[in-house]
Amino acid sequence: MPTKKQEPSSTGLTNASEIYELLSSAITPVRRFTVTALFGAFCLMLAALGATSPSARADTSISSAPRPARTWHGWASVPGGTTYSATALTTYNGALYVSVRGTDDHVYTDRFNGSTWGGWASVPGGTTESAPALTTYNGAMYVSVRGTDDHVYTDRLNGSTWGGWVPVPGGVTYTAPALTTYNGDLYVSVRGTDTHVYTDGFNGSTWGGWVAAPGGATESAPALTTYNGAMYVSVRGTDDHVYTGNWS
Repeated sequence: MPTKKQEPSSTGLTNASEIYELLSSAITPVRRFTVTALFGAFCLMLAALGATSPSARADTSISSAPRPARTWHGWASVPGGTTYSATALTTYNGALYVSVRGTDDHVYTDRFNGSTWGGWASVPGGTTESAPALTTYNGAMYVSVRGTDDHVYTDRLNGSTWGGWVPVPGGVTYTAPALTTYNGDLYVSVRGTDTHVYTDGFNGSTWGGWVAAPGGATESAPALTTYNGAMYVSVRGTDDHVYTGNWS
């Protein structure tokens, strides 16, 4: 057996043959056949994997540009905000808005201009036992809630004035609604009283009617957004797993 360290060859298969010669010289003829068979299978595996040399493997590895750095800036309290339900967020007229169900079950919003919050303001007449939903549509900010009668209502802020609560025809739910805009329409999604998931669309003047998402059932409120030309809904399934589906 050579006592001098062998320099690596230019390819992995040539280097492998050198390893075989070293192994063959160190074993008895009786075991050489077994080593030959195993070694042949090893070489075929290397060829199938394309492992010709360490440098070749580095050349075929997946590379990507580094992602931009993201820094978490910590939690900050919204002054005076207290709620027993989830919050809702959107941006409108260059400001960030948050909406909550107050401890008195009224609906409140607050506005952040980038440095300070403006203070909580009640949405006139709004009362709910669930979290509100918030989005913007056609130059206005819309809020939607489950009313105390379990019907679905929306109101809109047009600049500085609320238009008043309007029921979504036929909408009944025991949980919070979800809002988004898609293909020029405003959409609301709810868990129906039969636990199926329903959506309705508003074209600026009329609602189109509730449509069930086929096969969807949940014990909780849905979430709604748009992505890549489709409208996505996500729910907690009756098996407590998380599911998504989309309309396009």
